[in-house]
Amino acid sequence: MGQLAVKAFGVAETLIAGRYSNAALAALSVGSALYVSVYVGLMGIVQALLPIWAEMLGGRSLRQSLYLCGFITVAGMAALLFPGRLLRWAQVPEFMRDEVHRYLSMLAFAFAPPLLFRVYSTFNQSLGKPRLVTWLQVVALAVKIPLSI
Repeated sequence: MGQLAVKAFGVAETLIAGRYSNAALAALSVGSALYVSVYVGLMGIVQALLPIWAEMLGGRSLRQSLYLCGFITVAGMAALLFPGRLLRWAQVPEFMRDEVHRYLSMLAFAFAPPLLFRVYSTFNQSLGKPRLVTWLQVVALAVKIPLSI
């Protein structure tokens, strides 16, 4: 159920941007692909902590992971705020670069919450309590749709 809620985030964004304009939908598509590339790459570091937490049941390793999360957030924000290389690497057409850059700049300031949620999610999975994570994902979807509109 939680994974369906997460997938619905993307569907809702696509529908909302598509109704606004074709240019907004194009910028959303390219910008989201670049954002996901940065996010998934850095989120994998946090996800790798799952076996450590499962064995140690959190404790000091949880606090250290929050420090690591802060460092990863700064790295991710830098990549999104200064996306010149990413835009060239992805061969984003020149006429779209400004719109995609603005979109990535907004996402840069929203980079920390999903990463912190991944820490929370991974920690709860390590403790065998995924139900809390599922409910948060469903509630977040219910909040996101009206705010996005």
